[in-house]
Amino acid sequence: MGRKSRNAKLDSSDGITFDFLTHNDRISGMFYEIFQEVFITMKRIAASLVLIMLLVFACAALAADTPAAPGVDFSKSEAVNFDFLRFAKERVLPDFHPTVKLENAEANYDEEPFQKGDVIRARVGIYYKGWIQQHSMVIDMDYRPEDNKIKVTLISDSNKMNLVGNRFFKDGEWVSLAAMGWK
Repeated sequence: MGRKSRNAKLDSSDGITFDFLTHNDRISGMFYEIFQEVFITMKRIAASLVLIMLLVFACAALAADTPAAPGVDFSKSEAVNFDFLRFAKERVLPDFHPTVKLENAEANYDEEPFQKGDVIRARVGIYYKGWIQQHSMVIDMDYRPEDNKIKVTLISDSNKMNLVGNRFFKDGEWVSLAAMGWK
């Protein structure tokens, strides 16, 4: 046979050289490849975590230091003075659907009241039982406290019946609450 060298090459008698790795060389090469893959993966994970942390801190800083837009007061204290939910259930629903029984109706905020300039706004969802099925309608309400007027805009209504009512609320018109007898 041929001679064994440090590089684990075997020379044959006919001049062909075979290059073999020893058992230790194969194992150390395998561990080196695994270590490289793990190290690269850990670097990618660490970089991703750093980016995520930077984004979270940036969003938190922006949310904490964001001033209100000019003319917008987001305080809820003034907006709660008017009972949008009761008004939607007791005045708006009977105006659009006079045959609906109010005890079967429920009103919830889709968007909480907020103040923008001199107007307090809210989006209210009203859910009520019709003759056959459950219905819903969504309305936007704008309330002006200084002259005690309200504007109701119908966004959607699953019940297309009884829309002939609508005594008070023409789309986009301001209505005096005193004229309606609302306190």
